[in-house]
Amino acid sequence: MRTIILKLTCTIFAILTLVLLAPSFAGAEENDTYLPLNVEVNVLDNNSEKAEILDVNVNNLLGIDSINVEIPNEKNKQNSNGNNEEAIADVSVNDKGIGDIKARVLSRKETALLNEEAVVDIAASDLLTVDEMDLAVLRQEVTSEENAFSREEAVVDIAIQGMTVVDEVDVGVLKQEQASTESATSSEKAVADIRVDDLIIADQAELDVLSESNLTIKDEIHQGTLEVQQGVHLKTSDLPILENLHVGVLENQYVETTNGYYENSKILTVSLGDDGSPTLKNITLGDLELNVLEFKNMKNDSSELESSSLVGIELVDSFLGDLSTFVLLSESAKDEEFQATNSGVVKLVGNELPVLDGIHLSVLDQHQKLNGESKTFSEGVVQLDILSDVLDELSVDVLTTEGYTNSEGTSQIDHLITIGLTNDVIGNTVIDILPRENYVAGQTVIKPTNPSEESEDNYDENIGGSIGGTTDTDGDREEVNGDGSPGKTTDTSEDADEVNNDTANETTDGSLKGHNTVGNENTDREENETSIVGFSSNSNGVKGNSSSSNSEFYVGSSLPKTGGLFTSVMLIIMAICLVGSGVTIRKFA
Repeated sequence: MRTIILKLTCTIFAILTLVLLAPSFAGAEENDTYLPLNVEVNVLDNNSEKAEILDVNVNNLLGIDSINVEIPNEKNKQNSNGNNEEAIADVSVNDKGIGDIKARVLSRKETALLNEEAVVDIAASDLLTVDEMDLAVLRQEVTSEENAFSREEAVVDIAIQGMTVVDEVDVGVLKQEQASTESATSSEKAVADIRVDDLIIADQAELDVLSESNLTIKDEIHQGTLEVQQGVHLKTSDLPILENLHVGVLENQYVETTNGYYENSKILTVSLGDDGSPTLKNITLGDLELNVLEFKNMKNDSSELESSSLVGIELVDSFLGDLSTFVLLSESAKDEEFQATNSGVVKLVGNELPVLDGIHLSVLDQHQKLNGESKTFSEGVVQLDILSDVLDELSVDVLTTEGYTNSEGTSQIDHLITIGLTNDVIGNTVIDILPRENYVAGQTVIKPTNPSEESEDNYDENIGGSIGGTTDTDGDREEVNGDGSPGKTTDTSEDADEVNNDTANETTDGSLKGHNTVGNENTDREENETSIVGFSSNSNGVKGNSSSSNSEFYVGSSLPKTGGLFTSVMLIIMAICLVGSGVTIRKFA
C-alpha cells in the first residue's frame, strides 16, 4: 500500500510540475537582474510550530516564485474556520504568472455536517484562463443532518468557475448521488455528468451519459416510485429562440403507485418547452415534442392502456393550435367488460386551429370494439372529419367498411365514397356512392331428441292391435292387420322421389317452389324466417336489411350443398383420365 501511494504521489508531483512549468517557459522574459535560487529543507523539525516530517521551500525555480512541499506530522489540523483537515502531503505553488495552486494527497475535511475525502485534491485560483478550479480524484462527500442524509461519490470531479466563455462548469465521471429524508429517497448515477451555467447562448446546460435515477416517495398523501434510464440526456434552458430544449436517446420512464403503473420508452425524444414569457418561439411553436419508436403502457386496478408509434409529433399552444401527428400508430384499451383497438398508418388530430375548430384525418386505419359477445368494426383508406363554424360538421370517407357482429348475425356495409354534412340550415345530409350491404345470420342451435324416448313412445302406440311396419331397402312398406292377415303394401319410393323432386326445385335464394312443402307461401316463409332467425332486419341495432337484397333470406341457403353428379371420386377419375389422355397425345404427337 505504501508503494502504491508513493508511486501515485510521485506521478502527481511530476505531472503537476510539468503543467506548472510549461507556462513559465512559454512566458519567460529575459531580465537584466538575476534572482538567485533559494532552497530551504527541514527534516523532522520538531521545533517548528507546524512540526512537519518534511518541509521544503524553493524560491525562484525556473521562474516560479515559490514552491512548498509539506509532509505534516500531526494527523489533524484546524484551519482558520475551526474545521479539522488532514492530508499525507501538501504541495503549494505561488506565482504571479500562473496563479496559486494547492495539491493535497489523501486529504480529509470534517465539519459538524460535512465529511469530505479524496485521494488527490487540487485547488487552483487566479489562473490564466479561469478564476478558480477544483479537481478531485476518488472523491466522497457525506452530509448528515437531523432528518436528512446525502452522499456523493465520483472517480473524477472537476469544478471550474470564471471561465472566459462560461461562468461555471461541473464535470463528474462515474458519479453517484444519494439522498434521503423522512418521506423520500432518491439516487442518481451516471458515467458522465456535465453541468454548465451562464453560457453565451443559454443560461444552463446539462448533459448525462448512461444515467439512471430513482425517486421513492412515502407519506400520508403520496406513495410511489419513479425510475428513469437514459442513454444520452441533454437539457438546456433560456435559449434565444427555442427556450427550453430537451433531447433524450434511449430514454425509459417507469412510474409505480398504489393503484397501478405507467411505463414510457423512446428511442429518441426531442421536446421544446417555455416558461410563459412572450418570445418568438412561444408565439409560433408553443410546446413541441417529437418521439421516435415510442411505447406507452398504463395499468391500474380496472383497466389497461397500450400505445406504440414509429414517429409522433405533438404541438401545444402553437399558432396552429393543438396538433398531433402519428405514423404507424397502434392503440389498445381494455377493462373487465370492454376492449378496443385502433391502428393506422397516419393519424392527424387538431383542436382550436386558426380556421377550423377541429380536424381528424386517418389513413389506412382500423378500429375494433368488443363488448361481451358483440363487436363493432370499421376500416378505411381515408377518413376525414372537420368541425368548423361555417360547415358545423363535415365528414369524407373513401373506401370504408363498417359493421356490427353479435350472436344473432353480422352486418357489414362497404362504401366507395361517403360524404356527410351536418348544418343548422340544411340539416343532416349524407351522400353515399356505391354502397354495398351484406348480412349473415348466426347459426341456430337445435336441441336433438333422445332416440330411446322416441322408440318407447312408438312401442306404446303399437301395443294392443297393430305391429309396426318395417321398411325395406326398396321402399316398399307392408302393413299387417291385428288378426295377422296381410294388409296392403305401400310404395314409399314414389313419395321419396316426389320429395326429392321438390327439394331439387330450390332456388339459390333459399325459396321453395315444390308443392306440399313447408314455407311455400310468402306469408308462411316470412313467419318461418322470423321464428328461425330470431330478429327482424331492424332489431338489435343490426344495420343489415334482408328486404333490400335481390332475394329473400332463408336459413337453409347458408348451409353447404352436398351430393350431385360431380362427387370427389368422380373428380379424381376425371383428373386421372385427363392426365392420361395428355400423356398419350404428347407421346404419339
